[in-house]
Amino acid sequence: MFLYIRKRGINFPLFFILFGEKYLLFFFLWTFHFLRVPVFELLNSNQTGVEFNNHIEDKKEHNILLYANYYGGGGVGIADFDNDGLQDIYFGGNLVSDVIYRNLGDFKFEDKTINSGINDNGSWSSGVTIADVNMMDL
Repeated sequence: MFLYIRKRGINFPLFFILFGEKYLLFFFLWTFHFLRVPVFELLNSNQTGVEFNNHIEDKKEHNILLYANYYGGGGVGIADFDNDGLQDIYFGGNLVSDVIYRNLGDFKFEDKTINSGINDNGSWSSGVTIADVNMMDL
């Protein structure tokens, strides 16, 4: 079975139907790249409310020579923390504080860090791990 996308009067076959799911993502991305169809759209912080910036600056007391994972980033965790059915975002910061955003829907987020209980003691976050212990909430 063949599936075609028509662009500028030319039929482009999508062969993933013949090859199965193994090649689905590859051919999906290849086709959209070849046809110049945008897959993602960049939204700015004015639209989303997400203003986190893990700004890292080389200093004498903070640099890659003293800390091997200096540019590794703090990490991102996505889960439904408040059980409202929407995926919230947790950002781990290195030289900045960790931040949690509540998803309001329609790609709008609200900073809930102040009331979240996140301990801002100036320590370095080197990753974010999310686990649902009872496998019911997240």
